[in-house]
Amino acid sequence: MRIFATGRTAYTLVNKDGSFAGSLIYTDNSLSEASLKCGEYIFTVGKQEGSWITAYSQDEKKIATIKVSLGGTVVLNINEKHYTFKKPLYWKLRFVVLNADKKEIPELLPLVNWSRKCYDFVLQLNDELICESDSFVILQALQSAVWSMAMMNGTLVATVGCIT
Repeated sequence: MRIFATGRTAYTLVNKDGSFAGSLIYTDNSLSEASLKCGEYIFTVGKQEGSWITAYSQDEKKIATIKVSLGGTVVLNINEKHYTFKKPLYWKLRFVVLNADKKEIPELLPLVNWSRKCYDFVLQLNDELICESDSFVILQALQSAVWSMAMMNGTLVATVGCIT
């Protein structure tokens, strides 16, 4: 899979064969609301105090919650599964999603796209855990990476959602 920035606040996820896998499109530059399309399903993403909620557009049934914790760790809860999104403390700027066994699933490497004034993301998937890397999990990780980059640049301030 590959991620393409199609605009300053729009991203498309494409399969290896070039077919559409999903998209993440923010409604404005504040990144507080977005539309997430995964296959034929459309979700809305909304910011609440300390968290972001992803729900079906049709019935507003909650599917995923993203909460920022102290220390820069982001907790993703997707359909009763728990993931951790974090930026490892290496020199290389990258983001990873860890499953419950603390194994890296997708890895996102941000690259500055000066012409669009946004970030492109290189997606690297763990071949052993490819079954856990569906497009919805990858788009949730992309969403967290976009927000993390905005927080590091000072354009977005997140309220800490859970203090542990």
